[in-house]
Amino acid sequence: MDSAFFPYGNKSVEFLIKRAFFLCLYLKKRGYDSIILACNTLSLIALPFLKQFFNNINGVFQDFLPYLNKECLVIASNKTCQAIKQKYKNVCIYDGSKLIYLIENRLDFSNEITKINECSVGFKYIILACTHFLKLQPKDFNIPIIKNSIKF
Repeated sequence: MDSAFFPYGNKSVEFLIKRAFFLCLYLKKRGYDSIILACNTLSLIALPFLKQFFNNINGVFQDFLPYLNKECLVIASNKTCQAIKQKYKNVCIYDGSKLIYLIENRLDFSNEITKINECSVGFKYIILACTHFLKLQPKDFNIPIIKNSIKF
């Protein structure tokens, strides 16, 4: 919906909260009953604030909450990584910003997947915490992956 300002990974926290609030007001005024933040960064950063003003609002990061522990390797954008580090201390994180860039620009990302597979040794699963990663396939990884269940 927000093609003017997406992706959000390089935006400030203040900008993300203000933008998310504006978009939620826009949707509410148009009669939408529920809102899903289809971005992990927004889900982590803006959702707690937005829940104070909107009743039926959820975020895609909630899919991952049952799996966040020391046995998982989380791959996410830089901004999402920062937010995860603040909220979840026992999670190992890999900055997937380069992978996101490669996917966005339709470039070969096989070398980046190889790096992730090398980093994933010793973990039980990988959490792909970016909606850009919906295009990635389980066969690309050495261990099981968990990704957003949202369908576009």
